[in-house]
Amino acid sequence: MTYNTALELDRNRKMTDFFIKTHPRKTAIVLSRETFVNDGAGGWKRSGVPQTRSSQDMAFLPVTTQLPVRRTQDGQEVNPEYTLIARYDAVIEPGDWFWVNGVKYEVVFIHPDKSYEIKAEVTYRG
Repeated sequence: MTYNTALELDRNRKMTDFFIKTHPRKTAIVLSRETFVNDGAGGWKRSGVPQTRSSQDMAFLPVTTQLPVRRTQDGQEVNPEYTLIARYDAVIEPGDWFWVNGVKYEVVFIHPDKSYEIKAEVTYRG
């Protein structure tokens, strides 16, 4: 999205900050990331010790409409069940995973427009 003024972009960023700060499903998310290595059979597997990021406040929302099928980093086809809304400068990538209330989730898609917020699609991983 293109903004006419820096003021308009700043206003949208502040609105996202306010949305996250005041949302009842605001959650402190601690993302973990692992590297992938060739599994020797034409695929990829997770390898090494996960790197854990600092906690970031995000809105963790259930999906209200059917999203397209996405692929996890290990190639599994999934329908995302949740959306994370984060600040535009949040550190988040597909394949990152996190725990909420003892349940593991994985980021499977990041929407390309990150100018004022990061919108990530998330799937349940156990």
